[in-house]
Amino acid sequence: RVRKLAPEILFEGGDPSQLPLEVRRSVLRDVCKQMAKHATGRTMRDEAAVQRFATLDLTDDVLALFREYADNDDLKAFLLRMVWIGQLEGVRAQVMEVALNPHAERYTRMVAFRAIKAIGSSEDRERVYQNFLTEVPKLNREWLAELVEDRKPTEQALIWLLACLEKIEPTENPIADNLLYNLSAFIEVASIDLLLQLVAGLNRLLDLPPVIERRHCEVSEQFQWLIAPACK
Repeated sequence: RVRKLAPEILFEGGDPSQLPLEVRRSVLRDVCKQMAKHATGRTMRDEAAVQRFATLDLTDDVLALFREYADNDDLKAFLLRMVWIGQLEGVRAQVMEVALNPHAERYTRMVAFRAIKAIGSSEDRERVYQNFLTEVPKLNREWLAELVEDRKPTEQALIWLLACLEKIEPTENPIADNLLYNLSAFIEVASIDLLLQLVAGLNRLLDLPPVIERRHCEVSEQFQWLIAPACK
């Protein structure tokens, strides 16, 4: 009766991964139907709740649901969370499709980035990085923040990061997203050998005109937010 009336309850506690496979498959499909109709709450979207249901034996079902709800961003984000948290490697091709799509919904693509970090090869991740750099004239700050997070500082990563920063979309409130924090974290763990290139690259951006005020504050208007990580 619970499965028929409110299947999302089975996401909320205990260990639903211990339910029989057929029950879990049925519940997952029912929850997706309810989400598609906007007839359920947000409980099943909680990461811990999804993790309790994201098991490898549901890979084929997740693939089928990806195809069924290809035009539903909420459902794609929900399924991508299952792939990311459950590390469902069999869904890699579908995740890559979203991760490489500059027109994907904002949060859906962020979850795809996380999933590729979890299940993709180093070649997959590098393809995503390079695709992001060249996809549009102005890059999305939130997406760059997601890609920078936990990326290992190497010379290749540093060159990519500086190129991305030069193309980043302007903002009046740089502390409103995680880019500033993730950039500082990247700098903190970079080796001493990389810091010279990093300082030179950030200084070049801080010098780009137009500046705030000639003589008194010759700092780039667009890139003044980089002062804090440059100081670090």
